[in-house]
Amino acid sequence: VIRKSQVILEITVSLAVAVILMTAAAKIFVWMSNRMVQREKDYNETRDDAASEDTEKSDKPVFVDESGYPDLDVLEEYGTVAKCNSPR
Repeated sequence: VIRKSQVILEITVSLAVAVILMTAAAKIFVWMSNRMVQREKDYNETRDDAASEDTEKSDKPVFVDESGYPDLDVLEEYGTVAKCNSPR
């Protein structure tokens, strides 16, 4: 009986850990996808200046400011403050 209880306990813990890891992976995937969309939108807004015949505008380097993008917050719905800084 003790051995069977240990197996049930181990399976329960491992399934809980698997669910937590899958949830975190899904949140990271959504965050990365949203960030790529935002970067692409911001980059495309700089294309008019790059294609301009005005040398003052077209000589500027292309820089997309990511400081306003949301940080990754995996545990946001649980009321924690565990935030990860976005890669720069």
